[in-house]
Amino acid sequence: MGDVEKKRTKREEAEGGNGKVPYPKSVFIIVGNEFCERLSYYGMKAILGIYLHKKLHLSEDKSTVIYHTFAMLCYFTPIFGAMIADQLLGRFKTIVYISMIYVLGHLLKTLAAIPTLGIPPLEFSLLGLALIAIGTGG
Repeated sequence: MGDVEKKRTKREEAEGGNGKVPYPKSVFIIVGNEFCERLSYYGMKAILGIYLHKKLHLSEDKSTVIYHTFAMLCYFTPIFGAMIADQLLGRFKTIVYISMIYVLGHLLKTLAAIPTLGIPPLEFSLLGLALIAIGTGG
């Protein structure tokens, strides 16, 4: 195969020539993961203040402080996620490992909301929020 044919073949593959998508498969996994993460984060954050005040019986001031501290940590921890990805694990492993922490945080918050389990709801909810804030950094 000549140089011109090789260049044409590479160009066709890059443009989606042979029915292939011009993006690596990992791009779709990252986009799907980010979509699910944002959906769960904003869905949970929308009712977090109400949950803290009405169900966990915290004062309105304390609920507001926890809510805003959680939001601040969620926007601050990506700095550490970037350092971990750049210096230690790489971007794909960082996304996978920190997504597991994120899911664990949501699991703890879910378990804390079930009264028949008999686990302390305030402590598990706060621990879940901390794990979610850490998991947002990935």
